[in-house]
Amino acid sequence: MKKISIKSHLISDDEINFIGKGILKENEIIFYEDKIKTKVKILEEKIIISREENYLLKMEFIRGKKTEATYNMYDKNFYLDIFTNDLKIEENKIFVNYDLTLDKNEKINFIYNLEYSIDSE
Repeated sequence: MKKISIKSHLISDDEINFIGKGILKENEIIFYEDKIKTKVKILEEKIIISREENYLLKMEFIRGKKTEATYNMYDKNFYLDIFTNDLKIEENKIFVNYDLTLDKNEKINFIYNLEYSIDSE
């Protein structure tokens, strides 16, 4: 387990920036954005992002593929369609461009960038 510095940027209708600390445990980045526990699991050809507070949102991204996100909130489950337009996994850097479809009608485009560096001891 290594301590890391993180910068993330989410662009959609508005922008959310995060600069902070987290940990890298094997292939998973774990950090708290405000009170929201965020996990980013980095696999060879896909990324799995989960966010947890009073809810659990779990999203899987595979370039050129449609996947289903699970949003569990107050004992109710919602399912959201995700289409990953682009996914780049580089050393210490992730880029995801995806469309999220709500209610089978409303499609929203998101761009997510995450960069991290291992802190010196």
